[in-house]
Amino acid sequence: MPALVVQGVAIADAYWFHLYSSAVRDNHWTPGIYMTQVVFVIGYYHFASFFGILLLPVIFKLVSGNVLNENIKIREGWRFFGSRWPSYLWLG
Repeated sequence: MPALVVQGVAIADAYWFHLYSSAVRDNHWTPGIYMTQVVFVIGYYHFASFFGILLLPVIFKLVSGNVLNENIKIREGWRFFGSRWPSYLWLG
């Protein structure tokens, strides 16, 4: 799920925002283009990490409910995460 969101952001950048293409359009220095790619990859990684922090506890709750034969909805997973976020912050 976090990877899909980051892929969506990358596609939105390629088709609508044009941040990457405008950063390398007038740059004819090849190492500069590679450095720009690295900056974008690091930015996407940080975005995916932040989104993963928000979503992975919910996914873990859904999986544990599935293993224990409990019927858990995504909304209940978000409630569980909302009530337990200090412990997840401590673990992080």
